[in-house]
Amino acid sequence: MQPSNLDMADLVEQPSFPRGPAEAAADQAGETTRPAAGSPAPSATTLPHPRCIHDPAGIGIWEFDLVNRTITWSPGQYRLHGLDPASAVPSFEQWLACIEPEDRPLILAAEATLQESGASPPLEFRIRRADDGACRRLASLSHLVTDPAGRPLRIIGINLDITDRHRTTETLHQTEALLRAIGHCSPDLIYAKDIAGRYLFANPAALAVYDLPADAVLGRTDLEWHHAPDQAAALMANDRRIIETGRAEVIEELFNTPGQPVRIYRSAKAPLRMEDGRVAGTVGVSSDITQVKATEAALRGSEERFRMLFEQAAVGIAEVGLDGRWIGANDRLCGMLGYRRDELLAKTVAETTHPDDLAADLAGRRRLLAGELASVIWEKRYLCKDGSILWTNLATSLMRDQAGTPQHFIGVVQDISARKRIEAGLREGEERFRRLFDTAPLPSYVVDPATFAIIDCNEAAARMLGHDRAVLRHMHIADIDALMDEVTMHVSRDAALRGLPYQFETRHRTRAGELRDVLVALVPFDLAGRRLSHCTVIDITERKRAEAELRALTTDLAARVRAEVAAREAAQARAAHAERLQALGRLAGGIAHDFNNILQAVQAGTGLIEHRAGDPASVRRFARTLLNAAQRGAAITRRLLAFARRDELQAEPIDPAALLSGLRDVLAHTLGSSVTVGVAINHALPALLADKGQLETVLVNLATNARDAMPEGGTLTLAAATETVGPEATHPAGLGAGTYVRFAVIDTGSGMEGTTLARACEPFFTTKPPEQGTGLGLSMAQGFAGQSGGALAIDSTPGQGTTVMLWLPAAEREPAWPEAEPGPAPRERPERRVLIVDDEDMLRETLAAGLEDAGFGVMTAPGGAAALRLLDTGAKVDVLISDLSMPGMGGLALIEEARRRRPGLPALLFTGYADEATHRALTAGPAGAFVLLGKPATIAQITGRVEALLAAGAQVATG
Repeated sequence: MQPSNLDMADLVEQPSFPRGPAEAAADQAGETTRPAAGSPAPSATTLPHPRCIHDPAGIGIWEFDLVNRTITWSPGQYRLHGLDPASAVPSFEQWLACIEPEDRPLILAAEATLQESGASPPLEFRIRRADDGACRRLASLSHLVTDPAGRPLRIIGINLDITDRHRTTETLHQTEALLRAIGHCSPDLIYAKDIAGRYLFANPAALAVYDLPADAVLGRTDLEWHHAPDQAAALMANDRRIIETGRAEVIEELFNTPGQPVRIYRSAKAPLRMEDGRVAGTVGVSSDITQVKATEAALRGSEERFRMLFEQAAVGIAEVGLDGRWIGANDRLCGMLGYRRDELLAKTVAETTHPDDLAADLAGRRRLLAGELASVIWEKRYLCKDGSILWTNLATSLMRDQAGTPQHFIGVVQDISARKRIEAGLREGEERFRRLFDTAPLPSYVVDPATFAIIDCNEAAARMLGHDRAVLRHMHIADIDALMDEVTMHVSRDAALRGLPYQFETRHRTRAGELRDVLVALVPFDLAGRRLSHCTVIDITERKRAEAELRALTTDLAARVRAEVAAREAAQARAAHAERLQALGRLAGGIAHDFNNILQAVQAGTGLIEHRAGDPASVRRFARTLLNAAQRGAAITRRLLAFARRDELQAEPIDPAALLSGLRDVLAHTLGSSVTVGVAINHALPALLADKGQLETVLVNLATNARDAMPEGGTLTLAAATETVGPEATHPAGLGAGTYVRFAVIDTGSGMEGTTLARACEPFFTTKPPEQGTGLGLSMAQGFAGQSGGALAIDSTPGQGTTVMLWLPAAEREPAWPEAEPGPAPRERPERRVLIVDDEDMLRETLAAGLEDAGFGVMTAPGGAAALRLLDTGAKVDVLISDLSMPGMGGLALIEEARRRRPGLPALLFTGYADEATHRALTAGPAGAFVLLGKPATIAQITGRVEALLAAGAQVATG
């Protein structure tokens, strides 16, 4: 309940009513009435009794007799409270109970105020009707009637039902608040303008976009405040058109906040009309659709890209309606099915689907419509225009709108006809393989390499092993393989897992217990993602048996062949030795002649020295003669020993010019006086690389053959020249690229006819009588040339002589040839002591004298035992010089014993001849530094070797 703004005049008019008893009594008693506060004081004659008032609907009049404490209501008051007018008037307490509890204190307070002051403000309160329980809001006015003495007599009041008006007012207030809230909270621009375009209203959103306060906008036109005149003019033009046409419009307008990009607004504008229908201006709501426009543009671009993708996709794309009709198809799909687009769109999907796939196609679409699946992917057959069948992989999805309502189907169609043909071919191939596997004559089985379980086998395998095929399929490799071990299993498993074929021999055990030798060829393959091994088995039992017999036969045959080869090699060795001996025999005369000359010079020289002992000049001259004779004898001996050697080839650098010059001296006396020996040498020849002794033997044999071809005498020429073979050249003798020294032995003898020339190099072929030749000379020469990296060729013409050419490779680097030997060094540094051991007194004496002249301290011993005794005395010895061959203790044994006493003692061995036994002994001889020096040797050579040994020992000592 609350004070009311109503006045009594608003509730009743002032007609003349008959007065009731109370008014009459009051008149008689001289009563007066006091009006309620804010109301004129009515006279007693103008206040009718409530029961006499015929109040209009919604109005009730009441009277409260303060003296008698009685209440009188008008009929309207009864109606306001939902009571029957014929019923008794409620008491004050009963009436107070009809009032809402929250409003009762206000009623009581108003009554107290009225009695105390005679005035009460208009009130509003709520009652609860008795008939329907409805809550009604009443406005109340009352005034106090007093007697002349001012004593309260009664209160008269009027109640007005204002429930509907209150509701209307509340609704109006709520609407106004809502509109204000909408205007303030709306992100859209809301505004109103008068007919001249001046702003009547602009909400905060509009003012924020304008970036101006309200007083800068209201009452002004767009041109008066807008920062962009062109935008303002367009806005006002739109407003004028709406005022002129009187129709609402939705317009797209441009506007931007100063300093910001231009934005696009969708404006809904309408005429602002007065109650009489006149247009008084415009009202509008503008929404920023800049982002919407951008989204629309992006959507159009996306749609365009989708359309391009749709049309240009490498797969078929289709749109199918919910009724099963084609509603869209790209060129790829039309081409796949052979239809033009208009032809395909005129058909249903069912008409182009293979009959066997119709049910599955419909079931898939039903599940999509039911929401059971998001998409369906399956293989489907289409019927093409030409009647052919197209195998495809079809992916179908259902397109729905934002509300989830199905719109149409989208299908992506991929042509898999080629794959299907391949799969059919594979199936056919698998079937052929199965038939081939089952009927193959060779036993085969399939094994799991991880477990070595037999997965499958063919009939041939079952027959070989004697097992039923069904039983064999459940067996393990270990059940049939007698030799399968962990190593073989690991290797075969590793080969299978790496995809590599593998082959091995083993033995299979048959059901009867028989062992069969087999060759197993394992080839890995994949089946349904599983790695397996296909094993083909070849029974090699008979082959093994034959091989064993063949091995026994071969062993016997090999023994016979080895014996035959050994006998042949022995015969060749004897023949080669005989050839050497024959060559030595041929040289013997010449060598004897040379040695006789040397001995003659020595004999004559020694006699003259003895005879002229008192003539120092003559002694020195004849001593030089003796020295030269000794050097020439040593050279002849070295050639003879080298020629007699039978070692393997030992390549060394050789000076071709010096070699031929030396051979000329030997051959000039050996071949006889009827043969003239000449040498044709280019002195710029490079060194060659070959075994010197073998080369000398070959050249002597070739010279001897040339002499035999000239029984009446003639000219023998030894020539040497350089020849280079290019990388791309083809040499007649088959030489490879490189530089060679070409030797030529040229005679003026009888020559050879073609047949003899063709067989000249065959072993044991000879045209000489048996007692004069073995037939190995040229074959040995050819073999030597080949072993040395060269070649041999013969050019011969009957009656014109023969030329034998021998090519040997040149050395890669020019060797350092030894310089002339210096004479004995002067006596110096006597602290270096040498022990000379030799059983020849003459040699000990001459060596001691020579080394003393070279500055060494010398001790001598006649044998090994004496030398050891000397060492045991503690005598200082820096170098031991010993003869290799001595009675009793030889040189090697002496060095070994001496080094037990003096570890690391340097040693020099002398020998006049070293045969094969000597070389073997030297190879197995004592460790440490020692030098082998052949006799005869000059004092300078000996001192040089000694100096080298001492220097080597000094380097070892100093680290």
